[in-house]
Amino acid sequence: MAPTLRDGDHLFVRRRSAPPDRGDLVVFRHPGSRAVPADPALRVKRVAAVAGDPMPAWVSAGAAVDHRLRTVPDGQLVVHGDARLSQDSRQLGLV
Repeated sequence: MAPTLRDGDHLFVRRRSAPPDRGDLVVFRHPGSRAVPADPALRVKRVAAVAGDPMPAWVSAGAAVDHRLRTVPDGQLVVHGDARLSQDSRQLGLV
């Protein structure tokens, strides 16, 4: 997430009941990781598209996403990292 977050930075996270908006930072578990508190597979990414938004063309590049989708489905997000080589929805798919 450079330059927003740097190695060694601390991040306080608060659970919200409201869905995130475009541009918000979200914390989520990497798909396929173990659901235990000590799992280091937490990811911090910026929301690029929310439910109902047009599906960005760059998402379907390498992700396991149904290529017939025209919009982001309910309950799903498209995320991207601030770093150029970040793992985001291009590789992870919808979150």
